[in-house]
Amino acid sequence: MKAYVKAPKRVLGRLKECVVDMGTFPFRVHVVMGPHSDLARYMAWRHDDDCPPLPAETSGGCCWPSRPDYGPVIWLSCKPNGPRGCSILSHEAVHAVGDMMRALHMDFLRSTEEVACYAVCHIVETVMEEFGK
Repeated sequence: MKAYVKAPKRVLGRLKECVVDMGTFPFRVHVVMGPHSDLARYMAWRHDDDCPPLPAETSGGCCWPSRPDYGPVIWLSCKPNGPRGCSILSHEAVHAVGDMMRALHMDFLRSTEEVACYAVCHIVETVMEEFGK
């Protein structure tokens, strides 16, 4: 059964967004791809003008934690093609899943790591499929 995925679309300038429904987690992960210079406007729009602080431009990606009523946001500078792009996406997906687990008061332990692994795989697989089109 394929989870609900909102197909990538252009949002606010040159950014594209893919929304990943996390199934049993009560969150959706918003993955945006495009220039870092468009992020402040996107985050203000996504968070109703109560924008969390943006880091300086990074080497290719970053993740903002979930907040009440908002799931995590992953930013990628470009399509996650090849080993480097896939590793950046995987890295940021781990941050997003860790944040969702903390929001649900789940510790990352041996007993919960399988849940985390499947959630990371779901994010990576969905984003690779959607942004690869």
